[in-house]
Amino acid sequence: MHGYLDRKKVEWELASCRGLDTEIFYKARTELLEEGLSYGHLRRMCFACPIWEECLRVGVRYEQFGFWGGLSEDERRHIFARKTETKVLTWLKRDLSYLNVSYAEIARVVLDNERDFTFSK
Repeated sequence: MHGYLDRKKVEWELASCRGLDTEIFYKARTELLEEGLSYGHLRRMCFACPIWEECLRVGVRYEQFGFWGGLSEDERRHIFARKTETKVLTWLKRDLSYLNVSYAEIARVVLDNERDFTFSK
């Protein structure tokens, strides 16, 4: 476990999404599709980002909503609950395979971080 994570010490100025309208990271999959975007588009940006892991750690620890470090809230919740085969995780694993990103590495980051809240679902 990484212990306490001070989100104020993350170097957010290095983020690939810096300067973008962050509302895009709070849209549902269907809303993104209506705009010609997908989680895959967001993931490509996230996993090319130099601070993706810190961003994911912030998302796991502090954020119940939104897309953080390449994962949606549902994906983080399913991994944290140690679910294995769900539609949500099937889509995630497919996207990760296209990006040559290890699901095991992503799951490790999620599971190695404590949350400061509990999901209601």
